[in-house]
Amino acid sequence: AGEDTEYRASPTVHWSMRKVLPMRLASALWGTVNDVHLPRALRRPIYMAWTNAFGVNLEEMERDLEEYENLGDFFSRHLRGGVREVDQSAPVVSPADARILAAGKIDSDGNMNPIKGVVYNVTDFLAPQTQRERAKIRELLGGRKGRSLQYAILYLAPGDYHGFHAAAEWKPERVRHVGGELLSVYPAFVRWFRTVFTDNERVILSGKWKGGYFSYGAVGATNVGNIRIEKVPDLRTNRVLGSGYVLSDNEIESEAFSKDDIVGFFRLGSSIVLIFESGDDFSFCVEPGQKVKVGEALGREVSE
Repeated sequence: AGEDTEYRASPTVHWSMRKVLPMRLASALWGTVNDVHLPRALRRPIYMAWTNAFGVNLEEMERDLEEYENLGDFFSRHLRGGVREVDQSAPVVSPADARILAAGKIDSDGNMNPIKGVVYNVTDFLAPQTQRERAKIRELLGGRKGRSLQYAILYLAPGDYHGFHAAAEWKPERVRHVGGELLSVYPAFVRWFRTVFTDNERVILSGKWKGGYFSYGAVGATNVGNIRIEKVPDLRTNRVLGSGYVLSDNEIESEAFSKDDIVGFFRLGSSIVLIFESGDDFSFCVEPGQKVKVGEALGREVSE
């Protein structure tokens, strides 16, 4: 087969893989391991083994290695103050230390095309619960004059900093927890198993920013069932099997985010999906495969 051949799993294979590969069980067991208290003498050698395997930048950590009591504590470590600089001139910045999987406009049918041969529908991802919500999505896709619906998908690798931050100045109004699988979001797997982002468990914050609608999705993955949202401390993830069931859907009272405010943490690498309305003068300034850090520009408003 040539380089451009698109390999896709059939729906039958997809269903078989969900039954054969116990991803959620593995993730639950991994979560248990993450919470095991480590004797102080073992912390440095264990964390250094992980660091050497995945390239963790120890100089950016807020605390000394031996102060992280377990693996989960180490994976959800904070950065030292001042190690990330936020581009205040950019309306949308990177929410995480990550690799860009895709960024662009959502077409009039609501499709996002993160990898060649892979298409996700915005309605399937957002899982609207009312006719009013579905009508709002259709309105956004209808393309009001001078307006567009944009998306960006970012992949956090195991060695990356696992905090995720506000990508813009915006106000969340709703939080939705969609149950699902915990399949890998590694780019090669996403290319083959083409429903990962709409099958996987995810938490979606939605609200408004200066450009209109703004949503922020934190997607779970294998060994990353634990998604922590700072403004929703009682949220519990990695606890229900099945794909596409909305487990909770609530309004939230929250102050607006400023760029770089912490939104939450994964306990290992995973993905962030941004979907937002903008003027036609908005243009992404990143390319697929590009590495970005928290606060670096994702896009700018450009005048012709």
